[in-house]
Amino acid sequence: MKKAGLIIAEIVVVLLFISPLALTKPINAIPTDSQIYLAEKQIHLAAYNIAGNNYFKLRDLAYALSGTAKSVAVDWDVADSAIYLTNGLPYLPLGEEMAGRENNDCLEALPANFKIYLNMQEIAVSSFIIGGNSYFRLRDLGTALDFGVSWDNELRCIRLEPDQPYIMDIEELSPPLPNTEAYAREVVYLINEERVKKGLTPLDIDTAISAAAYVRAEELKKEWGHMRPNGSFYYSVFDEFHVSYYSCCENIAAGQNSPQSVVKSWLDSPGHRESILGKYNKIGVGVFEVDGYYYWEQLLVLEHK
Repeated sequence: MKKAGLIIAEIVVVLLFISPLALTKPINAIPTDSQIYLAEKQIHLAAYNIAGNNYFKLRDLAYALSGTAKSVAVDWDVADSAIYLTNGLPYLPLGEEMAGRENNDCLEALPANFKIYLNMQEIAVSSFIIGGNSYFRLRDLGTALDFGVSWDNELRCIRLEPDQPYIMDIEELSPPLPNTEAYAREVVYLINEERVKKGLTPLDIDTAISAAAYVRAEELKKEWGHMRPNGSFYYSVFDEFHVSYYSCCENIAAGQNSPQSVVKSWLDSPGHRESILGKYNKIGVGVFEVDGYYYWEQLLVLEHK
């Protein structure tokens, strides 16, 4: 019988000694081609999609919201490398807002490490450097500034509603993504975000390990646990993809309906949290979906001594 929100304690395999962690690779940022409306007026904002989430320039949004009930002032503190937002104050434009994109090329995105304060209180906003500019996750800004964000499936557009509150149960701000790869990349992003908070090096996404994780995710439907349907332990899947390792770990879950919820489940479990913050340098995540029910697989690997 299916149970919502299942997680299971990880199994760790250690073969040799522990080595330093590797740096992460840039994440692919895809230009967002959806139309964007502020209330009933179409606006043109540069935006990119990363792992199913839309990212916008903060000053573009502040400029668009200027004169509305959700007007916000934006200030940059060079000394602190911090952004300060203040509700209810007019936005002072710099003249570079609403410039749009130079082209429709996919670009590399690297996590940004800005501190952001709203009314002098630090807030959590996911951000990336894309093409030399800072982009911020739209739903995080909607939550912080409390403006409505929704996806109009009939018109295929993103709607920003400054006269409406942000509705917390809206998870997708772009067309629904059945693409489990986008979910897998978001899981990696959230895990690396937590590692960075703890002063650890982000994990490197590995293609072969990711392929192995997808095999294991599908196997979880047939055989729940760290044993494979053929009776072998989970790590035997590495042989099929020629993955060599010094130590490895598997975390699994089922029933969570978003990357955010599954990562929260893992982080709330002491054993899983310990492995996520452990001394590994590679990661692969697989997601398998059956009729809206998700199986989540996470493989952590330390390659060599």
